[in-house]
Amino acid sequence: ENRKPVKYKTAVTLGFCIGGMLLHNRRTQEYKQLDKYQGRTLNDGTVLDVLKNFVHSGNRLKTRVLQCIVGQLEQLLKLFSTQTTWRFHSTSLLIIYDEEDEPKVDIKLVDFAHAYMNHTDVPGRQPQIDEGCMLGVTNLIRSFRFLLVGGVGAPQLETMPVPPPLVLTPEEIAAEDGAAAAAAAAATASSAAAASASDSDGTAATA
Repeated sequence: ENRKPVKYKTAVTLGFCIGGMLLHNRRTQEYKQLDKYQGRTLNDGTVLDVLKNFVHSGNRLKTRVLQCIVGQLEQLLKLFSTQTTWRFHSTSLLIIYDEEDEPKVDIKLVDFAHAYMNHTDVPGRQPQIDEGCMLGVTNLIRSFRFLLVGGVGAPQLETMPVPPPLVLTPEEIAAEDGAAAAAAAAATASSAAAASASDSDGTAATA
């Protein structure tokens, strides 16, 4: 089989996943964190609970923040619905907000290591709309809108019509993460050694 194993179940079914979250409680001055390992345990149902925690103070839903998030995601969806130049594989959305008298929300596209440019002369890379990004952003908007109207029942989310993913076991994920960390450490050590050799030849290095 050529299907690639995935670590996040909802990335395949819903087009998005939650790789991490950090919340600050202004009243207690405490931080609440969800890391990538917890994110990998989420499914189509529990991912909505995490989104709700993201925009909930513990006492109430942060409605104005939610409205700003939905508004910015809708602008992003308009962009994805027209641009055909880029494919954004494994690209992340960073959502930041600060709830003050006037809530401040900032949504950024980050992590472009696997993004690539479409090209008419490359088979399989002809200019086209990125359906994966469209699906993920659409489902995020629908999830946040669902919370805005009270969160009763279940949101009407689209799902990806693909074969069941080859989901990695916790042991396989740990082994893969360890291999990636070892490769990064080896690359760092190699770079450090090269820099040291260059300096010994009389090259001036300035930090």
